[in-house]
Amino acid sequence: MGYTDEGKNSMLNWLQGTTTAGGKITHIALHSGTNITTSGTALEISTVGNIYERKPCSFGAAAGGKIVEATAITFTVPAGSTVSAVSFWGSSATSGKCLAYTTVPDETYVAQGSYTITASTLDLNL
Repeated sequence: MGYTDEGKNSMLNWLQGTTTAGGKITHIALHSGTNITTSGTALEISTVGNIYERKPCSFGAAAGGKIVEATAITFTVPAGSTVSAVSFWGSSATSGKCLAYTTVPDETYVAQGSYTITASTLDLNL
């Protein structure tokens, strides 16, 4: 089944909170593996020592079947971590729901470092 741009935009606007039922995607998280689930913190980077935390995000209105977070978001990543995936959540809390995710090329941190996402696009055209 295919979706029109209007259908895609409606779904994306709902996910990012620009409709009355929205307010869903609010935070981005990093994961050390690609087995992302819809709840909990499956393989999410460890918060031990309060070094890492989910970051808030804000997408613009949907257009052409996609939404974009154009603001750079920088995470502090603890030593010994590998970033393999990025996920989009409805909460900063671990009880929130994962609404979307993507795999990224593995980046391993021998020492504490930073991981920057320069832009995020959720695209229903793929």
